[in-house]
Amino acid sequence: MRILVLGLDSPLGYSLRSFAAPLMRHEIIGVEMDATRWRRERQVKKLIRRQPIDLILDARLVTQIDGVDPVGHPDIERTQWLANLAARDQISYLFLSSARVFSGALTRPYRETDRPDAQDPVGETLVTLEDLLRATLDDLFILRLGLMFGGRRPNPLARALDALARGDVVKVSEQVRG
Repeated sequence: MRILVLGLDSPLGYSLRSFAAPLMRHEIIGVEMDATRWRRERQVKKLIRRQPIDLILDARLVTQIDGVDPVGHPDIERTQWLANLAARDQISYLFLSSARVFSGALTRPYRETDRPDAQDPVGETLVTLEDLLRATLDDLFILRLGLMFGGRRPNPLARALDALARGDVVKVSEQVRG
């Protein structure tokens, strides 16, 4: 199986490459985050047509949720381009989303069958993207993840542990979601 991983330089992409490569069952075709900031649909078409692909694993947005570049309208447009091409070429699509599609307002744990009730712009964008993909693709799997910390530095967990080791005060909040 040939898997196109969008966001190969993310912690998740790095872990996937490290895990999948020794198994030699799947061919990983990776695209780094900077190369996924397409300005035109033609750039996406070239990527998809360059070599046959069985699965698109889209780790772009779950990676940049708390990053420098905000998730927003350009990501919706890029995802629409990908979805249209995947639908046309019958490519399976695995979209990594986030638990931020839920507001956290329920008094019980959320279930995947609950309707998303995001109240922040990032969560609302993710809900829009999930709906867009569902409307466009037949072969779609959406996986909602919580906070992830890769083995490579820097990451929030490593920064907190380093601060504690230095004897610094670490502020934490129960309001962090995702």
